[in-house]
Amino acid sequence: YAVYPLTNTVGGADFVQNLNRKVYSTIESLFNNKGLKREDYIDYYSADTLHLTIAEYNGDHNFLLQLPVPQKAVELGERAVSGASPFTVSFEGIAPAGDALVATAYVESPILTEIRDGFNRLTPEYALDASQLPRRKNIVHATIGRFRQVPPQEIIEALKKLASRKIDLGTITVDQIRLVSQVGQHIASTPLTVHQTYPLQIQRGARLAEARQAWPKARTA
Repeated sequence: YAVYPLTNTVGGADFVQNLNRKVYSTIESLFNNKGLKREDYIDYYSADTLHLTIAEYNGDHNFLLQLPVPQKAVELGERAVSGASPFTVSFEGIAPAGDALVATAYVESPILTEIRDGFNRLTPEYALDASQLPRRKNIVHATIGRFRQVPPQEIIEALKKLASRKIDLGTITVDQIRLVSQVGQHIASTPLTVHQTYPLQIQRGARLAEARQAWPKARTA
């Protein structure tokens, strides 16, 4: 995976607080109102493992599942994010997605697409099948939980209604990308192993543009 950690990062604390205040209580109520226990159906990710998924390889591909990760994986990631500047992501709701419960997000900047395109463009050079990456290209999300089992239909319908609501979960600034792997079952309790961190740097031209915007406008007589 190429991910951005959400804990102890720019905007991450607010995101976690908003999950606790606006989302988790709502999910608990959905189950409690039906006389069910949420923990029988959904496992939440712990705060220290919450992350924004940037790109991922399919689970049946062993490229990133070989520990330690080959140097070529680190090089691929470094080239894919080269020249990328920090960008903002706004989380706007929660929805079921396959076996997961995710916080959906909106990215106005084209930088995320450029990073993903970089991974796709470079993949063949590293003897990888480009169709493997990314698996969910158009869905920007942070997984907040995994289903242990399929909940009753009435819960599914309630979650679908929740997905139609806009919930402001805050905005984060993505200033680094991490190359990680996950070995074992694809569940909330399975830890991510960090192999490399790539800082995103504001480019010189972007810094100059920001500085110009900050300059006071000339007065006119």
